[in-house]
Amino acid sequence: MKIFVLFTMISFNCFAQTKRTIGDVRLSSYWEGETKVFTAEVEMTYEADLESVAKGIENFDEKCNNEYRSKRKMMKWEDKCLYFNKNLVEAVKIQEFNKDILKTDDLTPSYLVWRNVYNRGSFAHYDVIKKKTSDNEMIISHEMVNPKIINKVLKDPTRVSSAFDFIKGTYRLIKLSDKKTKVEYRYESKTSHWFLVRDFVEENVFENMSAGTTQALKTITKAVERNSRSL
Repeated sequence: MKIFVLFTMISFNCFAQTKRTIGDVRLSSYWEGETKVFTAEVEMTYEADLESVAKGIENFDEKCNNEYRSKRKMMKWEDKCLYFNKNLVEAVKIQEFNKDILKTDDLTPSYLVWRNVYNRGSFAHYDVIKKKTSDNEMIISHEMVNPKIINKVLKDPTRVSSAFDFIKGTYRLIKLSDKKTKVEYRYESKTSHWFLVRDFVEENVFENMSAGTTQALKTITKAVERNSRSL
């Protein structure tokens, strides 16, 4: 009987799922053993060609919170980010790294982005940016590099610290016409942090994820508009 009860509890823990919708963002959480998984999905259509939309995604180093200038470690104090990102102190692109370690069958590593984050404390991690292109579609993903292998990826990495064990975002760009592109964005994070796995924190995590994913797509709109004016 004890074994059956234990199995039932483990099974329930693995498959129990919470679903929420905030605005246009579909959110969910569920358990993988002792790790809690959070996901967010949203889409938006832009009156722009696929390449212009891709540029509005990959301008990672132009997104930050300028009010956190004093916390910067790599960017100059006087540098001004064009696009607002609430918790991001700075983001720096890195072109030279060991790509072989991060290769996968479906996506090719393009570059790294070091993110300096402030959210009730200072955190930092590296993302690997991967891309795949076909005739009418493009995939752009950002995924946190496992801290355990960062010394094999970079010769002299900066200290990393995160409350999350895994972070990945995937943009799927679909060409609808020469001047219309649809973006489907999926964000996923996993954590075993003692505080973030608490049930009463879940709503706050959902709200932050909804705000973050919505802001990410709105930033693309601003970038597309800005780039079109400069032509």
